[in-house]
Amino acid sequence: MPASKPRILLLPDIDWVLIPGGEFVYQQGERRTLPPFRIARYPVTNVQYQTFIDAGGYDDDRWWSGLERPEPAASRWPQANRPRTNVNAYEAVAFTRWLSAQFRYAVRLPHEEEWERAARGSDGREYPWGNSYESGRANIDERGDNMGFRLVSSAHIAASATVARDRRPRFAIREGGAKMAREHPVRTRFASGA
Repeated sequence: MPASKPRILLLPDIDWVLIPGGEFVYQQGERRTLPPFRIARYPVTNVQYQTFIDAGGYDDDRWWSGLERPEPAASRWPQANRPRTNVNAYEAVAFTRWLSAQFRYAVRLPHEEEWERAARGSDGREYPWGNSYESGRANIDERGDNMGFRLVSSAHIAASATVARDRRPRFAIREGGAKMAREHPVRTRFASGA
């Protein structure tokens, strides 16, 4: 029997963004302090999450210790580069455990303060660019007929990543788009075929 070729696993490419440490406005004006951390620029995509599935992520007990293990559900959007949906919190933790082992540094879910600091900046902005909406600055379809809108809801996941106190990148997935999405619904549009 001929020797089988070693399997090559292509790891998800994560674009990490450094969030400076220091004081920031938390929620309704409370001042808090965080050390620097990194967060993923974009949500986890279908193709990135599929790498975990294809690598046997749902079959490996190491990633599921202490977690409920569901069957993987199909994503709402089938396109490879769209955000992965229909992933629960247990699946998100298992994915970050697997990703940590692959990258050889700790990857985890962010805590609420990190999520909010990354989303609102140090001064507690309502939008990444300031406190008022500016046409053309967000990834939405601004036509009056609402065609192409997708309302961020608890059915979707939003992904980001953080670096802990040791300043090493950590990946994060937040179910439901975090508190900001509930308080300030965002309508998103993705290019067809993306």
